[in-house]
Amino acid sequence: MLKIGVVGTGWIATRHMDALIKEEGVQIAAVCDINEKRVQEIASKYGVVPFTDYVQMFNESNLDMVLICTPPGIRIGPISEAAKRGIACFIEKPPAFNEEEAVEINRVIEETGILAGVGFMYRYSGAVEKAKELIGDTAVPIIRSVYVCGLAINPDWPKWFFNKSLSGGPLLDQAIHVIDASRYLVDQTSGDIAELQAFGSNLSIPKTDEFTIEDSHVLNIRYKNGTIQNHTQSWAINPNYANIELISNDFHLKIDLNPEPYAYYRSKLTGVYKNTPIHYDFKDEDFYVTEMKTFLEAVRTNNKDLIRSPYYDALKTLRVMLHANKSVEENKGVLV
Repeated sequence: MLKIGVVGTGWIATRHMDALIKEEGVQIAAVCDINEKRVQEIASKYGVVPFTDYVQMFNESNLDMVLICTPPGIRIGPISEAAKRGIACFIEKPPAFNEEEAVEINRVIEETGILAGVGFMYRYSGAVEKAKELIGDTAVPIIRSVYVCGLAINPDWPKWFFNKSLSGGPLLDQAIHVIDASRYLVDQTSGDIAELQAFGSNLSIPKTDEFTIEDSHVLNIRYKNGTIQNHTQSWAINPNYANIELISNDFHLKIDLNPEPYAYYRSKLTGVYKNTPIHYDFKDEDFYVTEMKTFLEAVRTNNKDLIRSPYYDALKTLRVMLHANKSVEENKGVLV
């Protein structure tokens, strides 16, 4: 029986917990949040022990695995404490809020040897997996990608997301998923990026003392292998729309990451591959569930190779998005 703890009780935490309670051989043993009322509510809902101190939770719960679902500025503390005790860490994105912390976290993970992966769920989607299989070692000359949604015009969304000093804004919080999937697709090993330039605007929602992010972005990327990519991102456009297009002389593949508005868990792959139309609709998948099942199996078998987004590689994606925010702020291109 795998005993699991959860640090943080926001939407993504409950999304994972709803999946975990359906898994055999798994027990959610404890949950932690500094918001005492919230953690009591979640603990009552799932029948687990509540904590407001993650150190106490680790000391008293005898955990095999922990989900780190905190805001991005709260990563290094719980991960380090878990690593000291040999507890496997599933870490939500972004892997950290800045590069210095991410490098330190990666050092801790490597020195302790714990299993650790980052929640880049698109790597586990059927469409991304099938596209990667079709491409093989073939170069991808051009990528076009887009993710737009109305998160910033949702009156019920937590306001800290719109404070760049807390969330990192749309690039660090959401575009990071699409760029990570693109890196995964571009190169069978690393998808390393050489140079980028990003632009941001506030035509939809002007900045204020409370709204310090740009509501929309365009990001241009040059990969070290020669691939070029253009990504469009907005938090001020409904309905949700997210896809990645891979364009070459041999194929034009479209990865749709939410084929229906507000369907955040399945994918579809369409287009043309070597002059043959293709259509794969993964309508029965839930890539959040696939991601978690894979991590559980990695923990059970102590097989790090099952994890498609190991921390050291997630650090590379984080570095790209930090540079993208820097490019917006300095209004110039950045060498990565």
